[in-house]
Amino acid sequence: MIETVNEKLSLKNSVIVVGIFIGLLWIIELADVLFSLDLYRYAVYPRELNGLWGILFAPFIHSTWSHLLANTPSLFVLGTLLLYIYPKSTKIVLPLIYLGSGLGVWLFARSNFHLGASGLTQMSETTTPSSNPQPATRIKR
Repeated sequence: MIETVNEKLSLKNSVIVVGIFIGLLWIIELADVLFSLDLYRYAVYPRELNGLWGILFAPFIHSTWSHLLANTPSLFVLGTLLLYIYPKSTKIVLPLIYLGSGLGVWLFARSNFHLGASGLTQMSETTTPSSNPQPATRIKR
């Protein structure tokens, strides 16, 4: 099946969407540092009801600039690949990755604050062609 231009995000649009998300992460870290917001309080804290909020907020919060810098390249590459190569699947897979990584941490991690986008990058890796190679062409019978 051939995808139309409307069905598939262009590479440029995929880069822009992921770039905006990453830019938002950097702005949040800057605000946290400049205004001493102590955003770590909104991270996942396993098996505590208040820690459930972290499932939504933790990927936006990083402990240090180096932590954010370490997540940025993989978020950029994997996010762009996911949006560009699998535009239809992304609508389903991305929310599952986002919520699933946080829920996994909430259920199974040690009792401490857990934050950052590492869970997104690690789970996104399982959906990209580099970890799940597909044949270049498929023959239908």
